Amino acid sequence: DEERREVLVTPRSYLELATQYGKMLKRSVSHLEAAQKRLQTGLDRMANVGEQVQELREQLEMEERVAEQKKAETDDLLAAVGKESGFAEEQASLALEEKEKLKAERAQVAACQEQCAADVRASEPAMKEAESALSRL
Repeated sequence: DEERREVLVTPRSYLELATQYGKMLKRSVSHLEAAQKRLQTGLDRMANVGEQVQELREQLEMEERVAEQKKAETDDLLAAVGKESGFAEEQASLALEEKEKLKAERAQVAACQEQCAADVRASEPAMKEAESALSRL
């Protein structure tokens, strides 16, 4: 019998129960709303980050294309410089050979000039004699 005791609910205790239930429900709703707001904020941020990542990928792809193009241009330029430097080295060796030839010719011309000057000096007395002989006539 003791276990079957009747519990009587008075209007006052019923109203307290309803008030406590209302307060608990409001707290629960406010916690759920805060969690929902945090979730929505997180989702918005993730969407924003996704857009930024996509923009960065597009920018990276564009910069990679530009870098590849500049690399190709640099390779072409290096090839052209290599060809031109080979041509320049060839021209430099030809110029050096020509310089050596001119140096040898200059030495020959100097020797010939000195020989001619010696011949002129040697012929000066004979020329003076011829001039004096001509003036006597």
